[in-house]
Amino acid sequence: MNDSTSTRLARQLSELYQRVNYERQSTAGPRSFKLQTMHDLMHRLGHPHQFAPVIHVAGTKGKGSVSKMTGEILRHAGLRTGIYSSPHLERINQRIAVDDQLISDDQLSDVLDQIQPAIESLDEEFAARNERGLTFFEIITAAGFQHFANSKVDAVVLEVGLGGRLDSTNVCQPAVSVITNISLDHTKQLGDTIAKIATEKAGIIKPGVPVVSGALHPEAMEVIADVAADRGAHLFQLDRDMRTVRESHRTFRCEGSTREPFEVTELECKMPGDHQRANAALAITACKILVDQGWEISDDQIRSGIASAMLPGRTEILSREPFVMMDMAHNGASADALIQTLIAEVSPESRKRFLVATTRDKDTAEIIEPLVATADELILTRYQENPRGKPIVELSAAVEESISRRRDLGQRFPDVQICETPRLAWQYLLDSLEQKDAICVAGSAFLVAELRPDVMAWLAQK
Repeated sequence: MNDSTSTRLARQLSELYQRVNYERQSTAGPRSFKLQTMHDLMHRLGHPHQFAPVIHVAGTKGKGSVSKMTGEILRHAGLRTGIYSSPHLERINQRIAVDDQLISDDQLSDVLDQIQPAIESLDEEFAARNERGLTFFEIITAAGFQHFANSKVDAVVLEVGLGGRLDSTNVCQPAVSVITNISLDHTKQLGDTIAKIATEKAGIIKPGVPVVSGALHPEAMEVIADVAADRGAHLFQLDRDMRTVRESHRTFRCEGSTREPFEVTELECKMPGDHQRANAALAITACKILVDQGWEISDDQIRSGIASAMLPGRTEILSREPFVMMDMAHNGASADALIQTLIAEVSPESRKRFLVATTRDKDTAEIIEPLVATADELILTRYQENPRGKPIVELSAAVEESISRRRDLGQRFPDVQICETPRLAWQYLLDSLEQKDAICVAGSAFLVAELRPDVMAWLAQK
């Protein structure tokens, strides 16, 4: 990228980040989202979202992992595959990839220029009606669709940003839809019960389009089954229509039935944890449905895809000696899965040290409880690069409340340290590092995004 392109992209991104961005604010309610705007934008761009078949993935937990696994399977099957995901960790380019290659700065700048006339046209109409212009997420989603069309992909794996029903990605007409596990999250935008949240996620189910569900909460299962039945969408349910079975310490098999029974053996998942094997079952079943539709995907290609799929910041083990793991763990279900994975990966004698920051609109108590029950030490901080960070005084109060309950019951509880910034917290960990330490950075995607470059730089020098 030359200097002129660098300057142009910097200007484009500066303008983009000035737009309404619900990833950086927690005040948006359900009336803030309108899918018609995205339909209008797609129409003016010539419908790039219709260029290639789509696998559409929603859910509270695991949608990023399922999207990556599905994309890797398709790539290993020889299909030129686009993956759209959010949020990004370190660079906005991480949201848009073709065949595991991030969109380059040149390509991103060019595609933003390409869609700019349509954006300006719509913004002018909105301004005339005294309405807000296009949002950050609508524009970057449109950029993803346009880049995939420019790249002449064979397939697109499309991860929902928030919810499903009114999400900007829901303009697509997928070949198969996938809904991962569902728990309480984004309650202001999606509702304060599992049933309400499941209703929003089930909004991606299209008439007659098969849907794969990993939701295991009874309320969520009922909602998804009802919506699928109403829309004539064949539902494939985890633990009913497909399941995984451990074969050895490293391998497992996935067995189930779509049009015909299937069994894929000797699977190895690069991402650790039992929950990732469940995610693999969803990705595999989605691909088996594509096979039913005439796609050519072999079991060997499925094995290769599952074995190669890896996502930064999702139970990501960066080092074994010392043990360092990073995980977004942004709700109670994610925190539980993180603890299960950590316990399986480290020695019982290890000193478990958690560097934690959470987000203001999340249920901090649900996240904190399993960490307090497991940790030998909690280092509390607040991320700096996103305004949604929970103040340390509030995070500390939630931790102290949990510790107080455990103290009253005679249960073990961790030491607590407070550091004003993630960088100071990381330095504290390094200054007191022991060989037996198992370090885990968790609590928010924004914390992982902010601290991961420092952790990687330290590991490179170690």
